[in-house]
Amino acid sequence: MDKTNHKNRAWQLSNRPHGKIKSTDLELVETPIPEPASNEVLARTIYFSLDPTNRIWMSDMEQYMEPVKIGDVMRAAGSIAVVEVSNAEGVNVGDVIQGGLYGGWQEYFLMPGEKVIKIPVNMGLPLPAFFVSIRFYRTDCLFLFTRCGKTKVW
Repeated sequence: MDKTNHKNRAWQLSNRPHGKIKSTDLELVETPIPEPASNEVLARTIYFSLDPTNRIWMSDMEQYMEPVKIGDVMRAAGSIAVVEVSNAEGVNVGDVIQGGLYGGWQEYFLMPGEKVIKIPVNMGLPLPAFFVSIRFYRTDCLFLFTRCGKTKVW
């Protein structure tokens, strides 16, 4: 991947919202594109989710997960990405993967090779179909798509 003049663009939480979210609660920042270590992949986000739970994660109230910290990339409940660089066995450049909680609201992210879940793009379904099912049902639905049924485009 040629990274000349490329930066990672990311939405970071800059303030804890009180009431409605304001433009000052998130900040779009540019950082260097991270370098994958051994057994890591660098992935470029294609889709990421915007869910009601994002508002909860922005707060410091007690919740089911740790809140997003001020200055951290905003978390996404799900994402789809394409592998740009792979230092992980069995994961190839160009593979389309589920970003899980590694991606967040950013263009590039690192992910451990053992956490990669590939999306079967050869099934004739548009990527958003996998995004919706992965976001809500994660790997259970992906398993059903690929192992338990014959998917068809209608």
